[in-house]
Amino acid sequence: MRAILLSFDDDWKRWKALVFGWLSGTLIGAIFSGTDASLDTLAIVSLVSAFLVFVFMLRSHQAVPAVSNGRAKSKRAFVQFAYLSVTALMMTIIEKLLRTPESVHAAAEEQFGATLNSTPAFRPPKAKIQAVQSRVQQSLIEHPNQGEVRKTLLSDYAMMQAALVYSGSVPSPHGPNATISFDPKLPLERKGPMWRNIGAYAFEGLTFKTSAPGAKLLELSSLRSADPIFKDCKIDEFSVDLGDVVWINVRFDKCTLSYAGGPLLLIGVRTEHCTLEIRERVGPDLANALKSVFSSSEAITFTSQYPT
Repeated sequence: MRAILLSFDDDWKRWKALVFGWLSGTLIGAIFSGTDASLDTLAIVSLVSAFLVFVFMLRSHQAVPAVSNGRAKSKRAFVQFAYLSVTALMMTIIEKLLRTPESVHAAAEEQFGATLNSTPAFRPPKAKIQAVQSRVQQSLIEHPNQGEVRKTLLSDYAMMQAALVYSGSVPSPHGPNATISFDPKLPLERKGPMWRNIGAYAFEGLTFKTSAPGAKLLELSSLRSADPIFKDCKIDEFSVDLGDVVWINVRFDKCTLSYAGGPLLLIGVRTEHCTLEIRERVGPDLANALKSVFSSSEAITFTSQYPT
């Protein structure tokens, strides 16, 4: 009977060591990280840690004789306590490192490149893109007023939005490196648009020209299933409403650009000899942010969801 009680007491001490080890590592890790997300991560990691510690317990139980002195029992409990504490702490540190703006930016660039450089059949799943986008969004929340860091994160968020739309697009009927001309014959046709109600097409590597400067490039239906995408294109002398379209590495030359609301997504866009018109219904904060980025000589990456 006494042997059974001693065995139960040993097991109880062992489990107390494990519980206190996990709690200690969690507490130290949470202080180190300073974010609630660390606790969410550790809740998952603790399952893995518990399994590893269980294996460690079995091995240590075999290594230490069943009939042992108090010092050996205390040493085993201390080792288990320290093992789980260090495990929980290291997992929190890793989680913190993965959430730095630098690592988030690297992940966003990698995911964006993998999406745009893959054929439709081999594009990353949307869930993977959304996971990176969530990391970017969390990092934006954690860095509300940090100049260049936030500017980079805003660009990362825009890239993830573009990647999500692009992952569900289909190639346009026009092959790459083609020039598409809009040459209206009747006066009523000179205002355009060149296209109406196009769906989730991705127009890539195309040059658009017109013999009627100022003609509208697109007229979109509110019933469309998805936003069209223009990637690696050059657009000359058209009137273009930037809203509800994804623009990736597009160059506008001598165009009249306008924005009247709706989702706005620009990635690496360049303008030359263009004018920008912002309609009155666009909020002042968004309008000012848009004017600011268009006044720069650098390539424009912008999303209306996080304008400032």
